[in-house]
Amino acid sequence: MADSMSGPRPAGRHRFRAVRAIVAACALVLALAGLAEAQDRVSDTVRIPLDRIEMTTELHRPAGPGPFPVVVFAHGRPVDHHGRTALARSIPRDQAAFWVRRGFAVVAPFRPGYGPTGGTDVEALHARNCERTPDYRRIAEAAGRPVEAAIAWAQQQPWARRDRILLVGTSVGALGILAAAARQPEGVVAYVDFSGGAGALPRQSPGRSCRPDIVTALFAEYGRSIRIPGLWLYAENDLAWGPEVPKIWHKAFAEGGARSSFVMTPAVPGVDGNLLMLRGQKLWAPIVRGFIASLMF
Repeated sequence: MADSMSGPRPAGRHRFRAVRAIVAACALVLALAGLAEAQDRVSDTVRIPLDRIEMTTELHRPAGPGPFPVVVFAHGRPVDHHGRTALARSIPRDQAAFWVRRGFAVVAPFRPGYGPTGGTDVEALHARNCERTPDYRRIAEAAGRPVEAAIAWAQQQPWARRDRILLVGTSVGALGILAAAARQPEGVVAYVDFSGGAGALPRQSPGRSCRPDIVTALFAEYGRSIRIPGLWLYAENDLAWGPEVPKIWHKAFAEGGARSSFVMTPAVPGVDGNLLMLRGQKLWAPIVRGFIASLMF
């Protein structure tokens, strides 16, 4: 009787080895692609002066001497003190990579009161549960000053195009870039507003923020001062502002004469739509690419 373990090996075993070899080859290709992409960009941490402090700032840029157009990025506002002080990144990796792949350098400061910059939280609402009238102008200006400081710093760098600066912000950070743009800083040519606003109460009243009418008046004022083009992006399932209030904000802004486009994206799957920038890149990336193309960067 022939030994059942002798003779040619089953074809299935050969197929398994072939599949394993293909998987290993694919993993090597992906690893080399990731290494090449990493070598094509430079990341660093710098300090940017603001009043009496220095802001810890993430810097990402393509490899090479430049000069590159610049994105100045303004982060959002975590809902609690721990989230603000523990903030580990001033710009998500995917967001930084999106801009660097398109030839931009990215300057993203941690504002005062956040992450490694630390210090006083100058953006505090001081209207817990909306029992007092919020001062949104103070918050916007507090978020805008770091943006202006980052613009001025970037314009001094040899790798930067001082005349091709794009402002990008999310949530309270987006309100800050509008406050900065209203001062008409030289060299800033456009902005992108992801889910911008202030006064969110997502835990107490999802979709209903504190005194959005005051924000409306502030946006109307900015609309009379800002003359660069802008893109406003909000998601249908935004639990900070709801789906209708951002439309009211933009209408008030546009009536002041400001040039801007408003886009309400579909709901961001599985999360609060206020995280559109962080979790909804498939929704906003084609729109932002088109906006960039229209600016002829």
